[in-house]
Amino acid sequence: MKRASSREAAKFEKEYIPPAGTKVDDSTPTVAVVSLILEIQGDSTPIDRCGYSLTETKECLTSIASDCRVEGGDCLNAIEVFWTPSEPTEVLSERDVIVDFPELITL
Repeated sequence: MKRASSREAAKFEKEYIPPAGTKVDDSTPTVAVVSLILEIQGDSTPIDRCGYSLTETKECLTSIASDCRVEGGDCLNAIEVFWTPSEPTEVLSERDVIVDFPELITL
């Protein structure tokens, strides 16, 4: 998991964590890229079609959510979530996505 997490984190340019109580103004609409790195005991979730269509991605995420709840959630060892853009005023262009995440499939 550590290697996969480090490889994914390298794709993101910066990390922005707003201070507690920070008000966020409305920002410009943008696309977003979200990456999930999960470690689940005994996981057999079929993820080979995840990301090829909106329906298959929803089914995959539903399966992951179900697998994480097994044994009261004790089977979920670790999760890391990365997303961009991280700042409310930042806009991610389609060109940025293609350059930084060439393996992504547009849904």
